[in-house]
Amino acid sequence: MRWRFRNGHASLREVLRVMGWMAQYTLGTSNPSAVTAKALSLVKGESEAAFIEECERWFAEAVVPRISPEARSEVADRKRDGYRCAILSAATPYIAGCVAREFGIEDTICSKLDVRNGVFTGKLVGELCYGQTKVSRAESWALSQGINLEASAFFSDSDSDLPMLERGEEPVVVNPDPRLLWHAKRHRWPVHTWEAQKLPKPHTRKSTGAVAVNAGTDAGR
Repeated sequence: MRWRFRNGHASLREVLRVMGWMAQYTLGTSNPSAVTAKALSLVKGESEAAFIEECERWFAEAVVPRISPEARSEVADRKRDGYRCAILSAATPYIAGCVAREFGIEDTICSKLDVRNGVFTGKLVGELCYGQTKVSRAESWALSQGINLEASAFFSDSDSDLPMLERGEEPVVVNPDPRLLWHAKRHRWPVHTWEAQKLPKPHTRKSTGAVAVNAGTDAGR
């Protein structure tokens, strides 16, 4: 959302509204489905094609430069060892798909937005891929692909993914929130810290009658 604001795709009012909704979710005063419904109201009537272009630009500018080397190495190692890698996320295909393409992952299991005549209706298709629904979606995918979910590894940073972390054989916790960190330590799950790539520091270069500024970007959206 911050990126959308900086690039003129969102108003200050929209940014503040989203911040408020996220605060409600963090404090436990609003559930994920309610927050999602409010967020979808912001894209109702928008062109899907334009939104895809915006997401791809955001991902290339704000996310790719900060992807941790550990993440790239982990995916490469898992592929080398014969794992079938998949993105399992509450995010939409417009974001999850960018991640999958960047890492060369073929399978994406995520939330889907309803589109009519090329524009968003402001509604989901089915349920949000979150919590127990995420487990059900993973089970259906694994069954259709002949994959043993009990022998799988799952990576997460959020306690909302506990049902999925407990479903597979190998729960892996990365950059966890406080509640997931507590749970991981209690159950002696491996906990990893993956550092985001550092962007070059902004610098100025004097020239005749002008100052050129190269500013870094952050991954906030």
